[in-house]
Amino acid sequence: MRKTKQIKALEEALLEAQQKIDFLEQEKVNIKQQHKQFLNEFETNLLHTIDQHEHVNGQHHHIEDLVLQIKQRFDEIQSLGQQSNEHSEQLVEKGNEIVSNYEKLASHNGYYLQIVEQNKVLMDNLELQMTNTATRMQELGEHSNTIREIVQVISDIANQTNLLALNASIEAARAGEHGKGFAVVAAEVGKLAESTRESTSTIDEVATTIQEKIKDAEQGTNENQKTVQNSTKFNNKTVDMLNEMNSIVDNTKNITIKVLEDIKSQHNLTNQMVSEINSTNDSFATIKQTLFQHIEDARAVDQQLAFGISGINENTK
Repeated sequence: MRKTKQIKALEEALLEAQQKIDFLEQEKVNIKQQHKQFLNEFETNLLHTIDQHEHVNGQHHHIEDLVLQIKQRFDEIQSLGQQSNEHSEQLVEKGNEIVSNYEKLASHNGYYLQIVEQNKVLMDNLELQMTNTATRMQELGEHSNTIREIVQVISDIANQTNLLALNASIEAARAGEHGKGFAVVAAEVGKLAESTRESTSTIDEVATTIQEKIKDAEQGTNENQKTVQNSTKFNNKTVDMLNEMNSIVDNTKNITIKVLEDIKSQHNLTNQMVSEINSTNDSFATIKQTLFQHIEDARAVDQQLAFGISGINENTK
């Protein structure tokens, strides 16, 4: 009886153990299925990660191409900046030459203006002398007229004296012997009157010639006065033109200096731009090197991920 109870208890224990074994087997199956499902999901996620990683790698290559294109554009801009610098330096050099030429021109204009001013003073003095000469010529002409009038009076007196001497000779002839002495005197007076008339005639001719010469001199003086006046007007216009030219030269010089300052400022800005571009090129080189290193690292990660997937596939079999 006691033995039967032990057997029954043993059977119950075996049954309970079998049930536990079945439960554990089922748990093992469940765990294996869960593990397989986890590995499948992990593989799926890992494959998705690889796809994303490859996509990112593709973006890296695209970014690398864009960086190279941008660097190429910056290189072109750098080349243009250097050319602009060269042109700016040439413009500055030419501008300095222009300013120097303007300064020389202003100096020459100042010298010419000084000469013209001196010439103007000479012309004014010459015009004054011409005016004084014309006045004196006019006075000399008036004096010549006075001389001719006096000569005419003397000539009239000589004619009257000659006539009186002739009458005296006639009266002396009528007087006979008593009038001989008077006749001699009358004859001498007649000769003197005739000589006076001839002298006055010569003086009148000389005075006439002098008046003609004075008229010619007056005409020449008037013409010279007009010439001097025209020269003075031309000289004044020349002074005005030189002053205007000096003003234009000064304005142009100031404008050229302002343009040179702008060119120099632009030159400095271009130098700064080229310097920034050089720094940017260095940054591009660093970015490019970083991208290359990142791509190499990504390739190593891809290989490790591929190895991991291979291991997962082995475990899920």
